[in-house]
Amino acid sequence: MVLYFIRHGITTANVDGILSGTTDVSLAPDAYDALAELKAKGIYPSVEGKRLITSGMTRTEQTFYALFGELTHERMDSFREISFGEFEMCKADDVFKDERYIRWINDETGLVSCPGGESFYDAINGRLLFALDELIKAGQDAVIICHGAVIAAIMWYWFRADKKRLEWIPGQGRGYSILIADGIPVSWQEI
Repeated sequence: MVLYFIRHGITTANVDGILSGTTDVSLAPDAYDALAELKAKGIYPSVEGKRLITSGMTRTEQTFYALFGELTHERMDSFREISFGEFEMCKADDVFKDERYIRWINDETGLVSCPGGESFYDAINGRLLFALDELIKAGQDAVIICHGAVIAAIMWYWFRADKKRLEWIPGQGRGYSILIADGIPVSWQEI
């Protein structure tokens, strides 16, 4: 089976240089054209016969509709973005000067969290592993529209030796396809 993880398009917060995390923000107006360009390149999988999922957050719903239209799909809260705690809705330029944020960015253990937020470890063990286990047990290919840090957490957990933790964050509208064989992730490709 194959799991396809696709990051939502660029948001209004991204444009303004703000960390949105679990705050529910919308896609920026330019996101739709950028997603249409990627779709025209044929980078996305066919959805036929696949389980279709979003995190349920506005930006993932809007991305889903931009890419796949009005198809029926599931919403799985487990795939919501990681909480940035005190840094939610803060300007990136400001938090880049904060030692606590720098410690989180540079952490390769996955154990450090933003103050009042989630670590990669918390997200993986608190919610993502349960959702991934359910998907794998179902045995059906799935397309999941979710978030950059969530995708990075999953890829880092499964393929830690290939890249550093935050190097796994895909660009907007991009992501990874993961081949699952006998219930185990065995390889990946960029979308």
